[in-house]
Amino acid sequence: MMEESIEDLQGGPETNTGDNADHFDDTLDDPTVEEEIDDDVYEDTNNNTPTDEELFTDVSPTEIPEVSPQFQYHLFVHLKAGHDLPPKKQNGSSDPYVKFLMNGKTVHRSKTFHKDLNPNWDESFMASVPDLSRHMEIRVFNHNLVKDDLIGSFPLDLVSLSQNKSLDLKVSLEDASTGASEGLGSVSVGLNLVAVPLDLACQAPAPAYQAFPTPPPVKRKESELKKEKTPSSPAVLSLSLIEGKDILGTKDVSGIHELYCKFRLGNESCKSKIVSSSSNPRWSEQFDLLIPDEDQIQELEVKVKDLKSKDVLVGRCSFNLNALEKEKSHQVWIDLENCEGSLFLILAVTGTKPSSKSNVRVLTPEQFGDNLGSLSISVNAAKGLTAAKLAGYSDVFCVVELDNSRLQTHVEYKSLAPVWCKTFLLPVMDIHSAVYVSVYDLDKNHKTELLGKLCIPLLNIESNTPKWFALKDKKLRGRAKGNCPRIELEFDLKWNFLKAAFLTVNPKDEVYLKKSEKFKRRLLNNNVIRIKSILAEMKSTALALYSSINWESRTWTAGAFLVFLTVTFLFELFMLPLVLSIVFVQKYVATMRNRTASGAEEGELVVVDNREEIDIDKEDNICFAKIMQMVQDAFPMVQNYLGLVASAVEKLKNTLNWTVPFLSILAVITLIVVSIILFFIPVRFIIMTAGSTKFIKNLIWPGYVTNNEVMDFFSRVPDDEILEDSRELSIVGEETDVLVDKSKKLL
Repeated sequence: MMEESIEDLQGGPETNTGDNADHFDDTLDDPTVEEEIDDDVYEDTNNNTPTDEELFTDVSPTEIPEVSPQFQYHLFVHLKAGHDLPPKKQNGSSDPYVKFLMNGKTVHRSKTFHKDLNPNWDESFMASVPDLSRHMEIRVFNHNLVKDDLIGSFPLDLVSLSQNKSLDLKVSLEDASTGASEGLGSVSVGLNLVAVPLDLACQAPAPAYQAFPTPPPVKRKESELKKEKTPSSPAVLSLSLIEGKDILGTKDVSGIHELYCKFRLGNESCKSKIVSSSSNPRWSEQFDLLIPDEDQIQELEVKVKDLKSKDVLVGRCSFNLNALEKEKSHQVWIDLENCEGSLFLILAVTGTKPSSKSNVRVLTPEQFGDNLGSLSISVNAAKGLTAAKLAGYSDVFCVVELDNSRLQTHVEYKSLAPVWCKTFLLPVMDIHSAVYVSVYDLDKNHKTELLGKLCIPLLNIESNTPKWFALKDKKLRGRAKGNCPRIELEFDLKWNFLKAAFLTVNPKDEVYLKKSEKFKRRLLNNNVIRIKSILAEMKSTALALYSSINWESRTWTAGAFLVFLTVTFLFELFMLPLVLSIVFVQKYVATMRNRTASGAEEGELVVVDNREEIDIDKEDNICFAKIMQMVQDAFPMVQNYLGLVASAVEKLKNTLNWTVPFLSILAVITLIVVSIILFFIPVRFIIMTAGSTKFIKNLIWPGYVTNNEVMDFFSRVPDDEILEDSRELSIVGEETDVLVDKSKKLL
């Protein structure tokens, strides 16, 4: 890496990058080298790295280069380490982490180092810069349980940075209020401001526009070029470990054991979490194992061990994966050889090339035997994805999930606009489920980074129509990072209306891979806000009734009193479902009227800031740790109960508002049928028949699970959180507006 001088920062002539740039170029091109950038890449061999005062104070306004609107700017940052940070805790240490903010909004947050005054973060990220006049600020915090302490900050002036040139900095932190920098420590960072032409913004950047510019490519022999070809995308075994049954048999039923599983497929292996259980442990974990040769797949080896008994082997087995149909999820019970127990797994050989023979069947989707229907989903392409690697590209693949099915595409290497053209055929068990489409980047350690996510309810799907969907972030609230990231999908949904209506009032099939909700401050605050809004509506209704009773408005109270007397005198029980169906119709008319009034206006999702999750530290005081553990265990229960109450009220509201027309139609038909039954049949006979049915069912069908049809119906109704997750973002005109706004600001 070349030395940076003050003449370079002021637009002086560029010097040759030398051997260090060649070394970094080879590092980027060599697939065996880690993506992380070592500290020595940024080090200045002559120790002549300019100070932060020279960089950001000695540049005169007349020497600032003119900004051209034909470029899009990306700032590549390598956060190295902190030096001599002040202690903020009573034990003489700190738990530091760093935030990078642009115009007050967080663009990156580092991991937290506990009890370390000289943390070595070694993290890299890229931030899009809409306007060079914007300032970036580095803030270092000390993590606390309630409120984090600000250690110090440092502002970065982006205009004074040289473009397409890497730079090392060791900035001294300053006090936000006084501006003093003594005793606050410093932070080492590497910076590179890359200018990319707008016509190349959605493509993988050329070497001149990568994170660290490299010399022009040298002509090489054909044998050398073959070695440097893009690696082929291997198939993947998607393995979901759900639960075990009678693992220890009758040996030790009452004892508690710490069981875990180990899987091996060729050179790939993985290990599950440890579960303290008796004979029926439940893991609910998902793993991905690479398959080098999808035509000759090796056997899957499974071992179950007990950590409490010093890793003694409880049972083992093997499974032949060649018998599985590719690009399809299979639920299998595997018997263990050394014991009486068995394991429940969900296996799928996926990630195959589109030309694979296993994909021929998805071209003509048909109804699935005992299932409700089938969904054919074609993942065509994506555009505008963010660059997850410092070289300015991503290795992208897409994952499609529906209930207990999980399939993925092959990996498109070094691309920000991948083209997959992959079609999947998924069974539909419940028409009220939702499809989750996630786009990931794959690094060389086989770790993934989420680039964008999408939630689409099945009832909102338009069949046989290719459509671009805007990708969202991990929380499904705001847009994903990138240049208006989007993905093109095409669906073909086939299902049976009568069978769906029957399944709607029956227990829902279990989704095995559900994430257990931990305590999150953001989720608790969100549930409290939902409850407050519901209570406010109930309070306004109660105040209206109170004002009517107290004759505050004589005309209104007199009319309400006459209506009350008339309804009470003429009311019959069969009228109740009929009145409720009339309420549905009235809400439907109001909903259609509101949609017509709104027209083509589409609200934009509000980007929710990434808020901190509470991470309870292990303190030296054992009693305090126990108390905090009790609080931590109690908070999720309160949080979840608040969510259930809010969800129940929102589901009732969404049923009346025709949010899901299928469910509202089903409710109206049911209410009318109940009204007719109540009109012709006395209510006492209906109650006797319903009660007798509940008692006789278990007599005729032993083991029948008694259910509540009304509760099963409402379990299919989405609440406001689900509706917000599945809300589509606008695409038309978004990219053009973004470019126009950037040009205006730059001019």
